Amino acid sequence: MKFKRILVVKYLNKIYGTTNEYITAVNDISLDLLEGEFLGIMGMSGSGKTTLLNMISGVVEATNGQINFDGKNLNKFSRKDLEKYRGNEVTNIFQDYRLIENMTALENIEVPFIIHNKEIDMENIEKLAKKLDVYDCLNMYPKELSGGQKQRIAAIRAISINPKIILADEPTSALDTKNSRKFLKVLKNVNECSNISIIMATHDINAASICSRILFLKDGKIYNEISKKDRESIKDYKQRINLVSKQIIK
Repeated sequence: MKFKRILVVKYLNKIYGTTNEYITAVNDISLDLLEGEFLGIMGMSGSGKTTLLNMISGVVEATNGQINFDGKNLNKFSRKDLEKYRGNEVTNIFQDYRLIENMTALENIEVPFIIHNKEIDMENIEKLAKKLDVYDCLNMYPKELSGGQKQRIAAIRAISINPKIILADEPTSALDTKNSRKFLKVLKNVNECSNISIIMATHDINAASICSRILFLKDGKIYNEISKKDRESIKDYKQRINLVSKQIIK
């Protein structure tokens, strides 16, 4: 069976600053993502994980390089194409949630549906909210929610519109162990049952172990890559993840 490449990134760079004083946040990264693949991105803080996700989503413009989505070059997207792409075909679970303070949790979830003129899938929203234990929070405002609850609401916003790709930036960072497990189970289920491709940046080995393939970043570059082997136990996979993780902090 041949899998379609939904995303192709070629020689991507992001440089901040001036000619005399600059920082290379992402350094010559190339990767591809198959339809229905769950790709992990691991690395220390400052390794380029968030910048890479933001460039793929079109939130941050690359200094140079190319991003192809579904065979189309993002650099050649019209404003209308880019608006359709962001928050619809590709959605983000941001580390800082990005909820609108004067709107309820439910209204925040509904925003992408309204922007992209899609029918609000209330049944799916409620189902996700129940699975993530935030159903009772839907009519609450962000200021009334804990960090973990905000993160789960932000996740429902990204998932419920049924995108082609979800970009998740440290999605379990504000969750306790119990809610982290629940969230990862939902994310894996969305990936497998809806064939939605996911790229997840994480420092958590438990979270990374649900990914079929993991890229390790160091100083803005891809340092290593591993994939889960057929019939490999989760325990053995975690040990390999841990081994490479230790190498990138040296």
